[in-house]
Amino acid sequence: LDRQRSHDHADNPRLPARITVQLPPGASDELLAQLTALTVQQTTSSWWDGYAAAAAYREKNGHLAIPLRHVTDDGFNLGQWIVKARQFRGKGWLAADRVQALEDLGIEWDPSEARWQQSYAQAKAWHIKHGHLDVPQTAELDGHKLGDWIVRQRRFRRDGTLPQHRIDALDALGMIW
Repeated sequence: LDRQRSHDHADNPRLPARITVQLPPGASDELLAQLTALTVQQTTSSWWDGYAAAAAYREKNGHLAIPLRHVTDDGFNLGQWIVKARQFRGKGWLAADRVQALEDLGIEWDPSEARWQQSYAQAKAWHIKHGHLDVPQTAELDGHKLGDWIVRQRRFRRDGTLPQHRIDALDALGMIW
């Protein structure tokens, strides 16, 4: 049922083919629909509704970089749901099947690190091309403000907020602090 819930729209849940419901003669289709919806909703976790919304978002947008305040058309706060999923995984509270389901969708568990790595790859490309990281502040690479990013890294290091692994990576490219 969880699998079924994760693939159906919340307004129209269906029972798996192996489950059949027989109502007395004369019972309406509307009663059957309500009974089906109630059965699916009461016997499964609402987490799968969020998963279905995340899967729909990914299919439409090609990624799971969901803005924090993103709300689906039917009023589901998907942005907060994805943040909670990341937090629960970090605390070890997210079940393995749910972790795997989100990984299959391509979730970035640490979007901040992913963005940093993307900028670092651009800095590395700059270094390969120019032989240094003395990037002018106005420099852009593929629409990314690489110069501003380098300035921020220097400031973060000066403020003591740049993690050592990032310092080491930039040092390997000859960063002048």
